[in-house]
Amino acid sequence: MASPAAADSAKTLPVKSVGDIVVDGTHQRVYISDPTGGKIVVTDYTGTVKATLTGLSGVTGLALSADSGQVYAAVKYGNRIVSVETGTYTQTASYPVGAAPGDLEVVDGRVWFTYDTNFGSLDVSGAEPVVHLAQRGDVDFYGAFGMFLASDPAVPGVPGGG
Repeated sequence: MASPAAADSAKTLPVKSVGDIVVDGTHQRVYISDPTGGKIVVTDYTGTVKATLTGLSGVTGLALSADSGQVYAAVKYGNRIVSVETGTYTQTASYPVGAAPGDLEVVDGRVWFTYDTNFGSLDVSGAEPVVHLAQRGDVDFYGAFGMFLASDPAVPGVPGGG
């Protein structure tokens, strides 16, 4: 019988807070956003710091592009999303989005982001980036979550649930 996995060492990372973590399996790197410190810390799988990107006030959400070539970061207090090249840890672009972005996700070439109680997207697939705000439709986050729960028969305490 195999024994449980255990870390063989501990390292303290130079962060004041953690907003998000993204793992890049292609380059074997871990990206940690530090909103309080205004930076992204890049480590290898052993926790050794490989790079620190600074000047990112309130950086929170992180998302990895489908080809693992870019990490996108939501810079809340700058109302922008920045792009970082994963091979060199160099910031390659800064996209003003007209809102304070939070969580990020990359889907079909668009960087989707939350802001306030809404969704927006940043399309970087064309010659010029295009920002679309107010993409949430006619349902708020709570309503969408409630509909999801109500549709799941395994959730106890929800009408129709277990």
